[in-house]
Amino acid sequence: MGKEGTDNVLEIYMLGGLELYWRGKQIYLGKGLSSKQLRLLLILLYSRADGIRREHLLEQLYMDSDVEQASNSLRAMVFRLRRSLAAAGLPKGEYITNKGGIYRWYSQEVQVVLDVEEFQKKAAAALKEQEPERQTELLEAACKMYRGEFLPTMIADGWVAAANWKYQELYFRCLRRLGYHLKQQQRYQDLLGYCEQAVSTYPYEEWQILKMECLAGMREYGMAMEYYEKVVEESREEFGTEPSEQMTQVYRWIRSQTQYGVRNIEEIRTHMDPGQRERGACHCDYLTFVDIYQYMVWVFERQGTRAQLLLFTIMDRKGIPLETSPLLEQARESLEQAIGDSVRKADLFTCCGRNQFLVLLTGTDDAGCIQAAERIRTRFQELNHSRRVELYYTRQMAGGGVRETQRG
Repeated sequence: MGKEGTDNVLEIYMLGGLELYWRGKQIYLGKGLSSKQLRLLLILLYSRADGIRREHLLEQLYMDSDVEQASNSLRAMVFRLRRSLAAAGLPKGEYITNKGGIYRWYSQEVQVVLDVEEFQKKAAAALKEQEPERQTELLEAACKMYRGEFLPTMIADGWVAAANWKYQELYFRCLRRLGYHLKQQQRYQDLLGYCEQAVSTYPYEEWQILKMECLAGMREYGMAMEYYEKVVEESREEFGTEPSEQMTQVYRWIRSQTQYGVRNIEEIRTHMDPGQRERGACHCDYLTFVDIYQYMVWVFERQGTRAQLLLFTIMDRKGIPLETSPLLEQARESLEQAIGDSVRKADLFTCCGRNQFLVLLTGTDDAGCIQAAERIRTRFQELNHSRRVELYYTRQMAGGGVRETQRG
């Protein structure tokens, strides 16, 4: 589709939002039409090949109205819609026919081109094509045509939701196949553009992983790891979920590919030196915490060193996980600071969920663990004065069984 101004062509874009072009110039029918008139127009344009039965049309537009009253309203609306089309610059005509109880869009003077039909044709041709190079070209063209969800402002309408799902699934099939070809051709920069287009509308893990793979393929390992950490943080804050095993494996692989120049051991030691920290416990991301914990458990077992694991959970006064975003965010910040202020530099902590923090206390016994947990609880109460927030903790020996749960 193009907006180059072909005579008597009405171009209609429904993917990503509604746009109409008559002879190459955008027209704004929505300003002169009621919401029902606009819905009627779009239904007729979308189903113009087969038309739509009168009873189905009445159900879509006048679900709760009396049938006779709805029929009269429909006839009046068709009349007003014809006038609105003429006022927008289209040639005068009937445009809407009703034969045998079936309403159809019909005009010999106006050629209608729908982006969803063009997208469907291009996608079908691409998926059917056997020659890899030609298939890649067609897939790229199809993916570029997909501008977003089908009529997103009308997604509550049943017919819109059904059509949206159909085109979304077709787009995903094309993008998966295109991803395969572009990775084979090592065209990671091009594939990255298609990934970002998909992620902007559908922030699903499938496309987030593909974006990480693109960045890794471009040797942008640092950017890939930063993107992973951003996605994981957003997922924890919004949904309280952890990354899947597949995403974790991709992240670990990317991290293993990070390249450094040849250096001597003194340079490496200097680079790894932790330096001075004003605050107590060391904060790290969850995966790093897991790696350190697993290693330290082996060390503790060999040396006979004691270590304790603390899990803090932010809840409301009824013991239900806190969901109110502003309240939760403030409590999270207070708890993070309380942990950092209350335990030693040799200890480690991480955020492991939307409302939870893990603390690894090294070289301490049960009594020392309880003392540390109480210091954190007291400091948290000093920083957070909300009466709607409770702090619970569970303690466990590193590698051992659960000991007890306390409420702060």
